[in-house]
Amino acid sequence: MSHRKYERPRHGSLGYLPRKRSKSFRNYKTSQNYESDNTFPYINIFIGHKIGMTHILRNSKNSSSRLFNKEVCDAVTIISTPSISIIGISGYILSNNSFRKLKSMNILNDQTYRNSINTNKNKNYLKDCLNTYTSIHSSFFKLIISYCSVIRLECITNSTFRMSKKHKNIVEIQILGGTISSKVEYGVKLLGRKLHIDSVFKNEDIIDIVSVTKGHGKQGVISRWGITRLPRKTHRGLRKVACIGPWSPSRVSWTIARSGQMGFHKRTETNKKLYKIGTVNDYSYRATTSIDVTNKTINVMGGFLKYGLVKSDYIMVKGSISGTIKRPVLLKKSFYENSKKNFLEKIELQFIDTSSNLGHGRYQTSSDKLLHI
Repeated sequence: MSHRKYERPRHGSLGYLPRKRSKSFRNYKTSQNYESDNTFPYINIFIGHKIGMTHILRNSKNSSSRLFNKEVCDAVTIISTPSISIIGISGYILSNNSFRKLKSMNILNDQTYRNSINTNKNKNYLKDCLNTYTSIHSSFFKLIISYCSVIRLECITNSTFRMSKKHKNIVEIQILGGTISSKVEYGVKLLGRKLHIDSVFKNEDIIDIVSVTKGHGKQGVISRWGITRLPRKTHRGLRKVACIGPWSPSRVSWTIARSGQMGFHKRTETNKKLYKIGTVNDYSYRATTSIDVTNKTINVMGGFLKYGLVKSDYIMVKGSISGTIKRPVLLKKSFYENSKKNFLEKIELQFIDTSSNLGHGRYQTSSDKLLHI
């Protein structure tokens, strides 16, 4: 334009159209469109729940950075990752360029096994029930080994916080690597067991996080697309688009900003650095570091806002993630190898903030607060 001295990019990205509501707050595609070259079967997906944020202090180990050997303060997000239970196996075949479920097996559909879980806590008895159940369904395993090309595990989450809904989240996680027979054998070994976060990820991994953003309902063009308001004396309102297109063609183009749904969209955030994995009844569960030797847990004073106390395994991820507190998020390993120095940097935490999220956050522990009163 002749009257502009610099560029002016358009407001809002058109790459996310249509901006519509997600079908569900856990509408996650857990299938993988690629097959790993790994000779052993494995899974690279886990389910967590957003807890809240805090900050940490560390020394930068990136030799190419101007902050090398200097103290860095990073904002981090805490994600609750309780164990997930493997309850079934599903086999998929390729049909019309898409995968179709051929057959599935769920141990919770067996009334004998369900009764044994509810009435008898003897592990050997449960193991015998599971062995007899899998031997009965040996024909099912032969069928999926012969015809299926994709094997997935049916899992349920074991959330440790109080939720407003009655039912747990059920997801299918695809098994990668190895042959079909080795995948089925791997899945049978996991049946009826609990899978923990440290068996899927490790510290300093680069992960992708899939979640549904916070919903804001129907919004106008100013807040939805970020366009500029019209002048103050504009007739019939100023929070509008002045011209929505030419006389001909006589239709509104898809590139024009319009009002509609804002938020509650499914989004994937890539290349998130995993700073810490904390497991219950382990030293890693505490927020103690080599420099800050205070005996304290990851819980902030008074608990995390709208969540409470963390009572399960957790992970600490650099930066923020989308979605509301307690909303389930999908964690998966990054598909691409990251060779940049900031991704390969070693992380040594020096301090983890556990002060209250309300107020000024003056004390790290309750005993510290008593000393100053």
